[in-house]
Amino acid sequence: MKGLFFLSYFSYFLPYTLMIPWLTSLGFSQVQRSWMFAASALAAMIGQILSGFLCDRWKTLRKPYLFTLIGLVVCGWRLYASNSYEGPLLWAGLFGAVFRVNMGILDSWALELDPSGNLRYGVIRGYGALGSILGSIGASIISVRLGIQDIAGFVLLAGSVTLVFALRQPEGKGLKTKQNFQWSDVKALLKLKGYWRMILILWVIHFMSNADILTVIDKMTALGANSQLISIKWVLQSLCELPLFLISSWLLKRWSARRLLQFSLAMYCLRLGLTSFASTPEMIVFISGLQLVTFPLLQISAKILIDRQVPASLRATGQQLALGIYSGCSMMLAPLVFGGLTTVFSYDATLMITGLLGIIPALLLAGKQEAEAI
Repeated sequence: MKGLFFLSYFSYFLPYTLMIPWLTSLGFSQVQRSWMFAASALAAMIGQILSGFLCDRWKTLRKPYLFTLIGLVVCGWRLYASNSYEGPLLWAGLFGAVFRVNMGILDSWALELDPSGNLRYGVIRGYGALGSILGSIGASIISVRLGIQDIAGFVLLAGSVTLVFALRQPEGKGLKTKQNFQWSDVKALLKLKGYWRMILILWVIHFMSNADILTVIDKMTALGANSQLISIKWVLQSLCELPLFLISSWLLKRWSARRLLQFSLAMYCLRLGLTSFASTPEMIVFISGLQLVTFPLLQISAKILIDRQVPASLRATGQQLALGIYSGCSMMLAPLVFGGLTTVFSYDATLMITGLLGIIPALLLAGKQEAEAI
């Protein structure tokens, strides 16, 4: 599973790293890209919810993963190989949607390897961070040495290797012991107050984190950053993620997932505030080093806190439904909201306003905890 995470994230970040600079160089405006991201997030949200139901009903994660991986590779290839004007924008939207569905299935697959404690997930996810580092570096090298369009061929190669490796992986241990899927279980899941409270908390935090993908990149571009500097930002962030993922088991034994999420939220607020004051793209790259204490802690705690709120027979459904809402829905609204705010205000004001939203999940996390479902 560690090797699969490494290869998967390498295949993800090879086309993803320079997607925005590539679309910008083709003449697509911020408004066009915002609508593309919104449509992509909507499609991802629907796909994540549907895939969760199917995984639990059919008691399989490998087959949906393989199916979405093929779609992801085709979309990533066409993103850089399409000759029509509208093509790259269309394929970028499809790539973003399939990428999120595939990533969610892969996470659920890893969680099923250790359904009782989830302590191995962070370590396994660390190999994904390593893959994203090399994928980002690879994209930058290809764009400089050969040309950005040549990324297309390497996406096909990386995806093919990942597909062959995935075919050799077994299903998760937890799937074999699951109870039969019942629609009544889904109705019970939808009534869990703690589940929806956690989704709301994660929705706000993910909405805030989307500013790094959208507004921060737009600010860097406005300040004169080239594609190489943007690649360095992604590489640095991935490098910073790696240590926390690898020591996640130790962290979870020392502190609760809830405490880790609270600390991650505080660091996100600090990061957005500092970025709003940055006057050069190099300063933004330096501040992005706070990825060390933001995304890894958010990723680890989110998966575990959601997993503990849902019945064992609905783990994939619970994870994918939650992911579709807190990740997909936030990503659907973020481009439109951030695009509107940057039109009325500046990039700096938009980032500062986004950071202040952290007050909402902070208050919710400080409130009474709901009982766990398992």
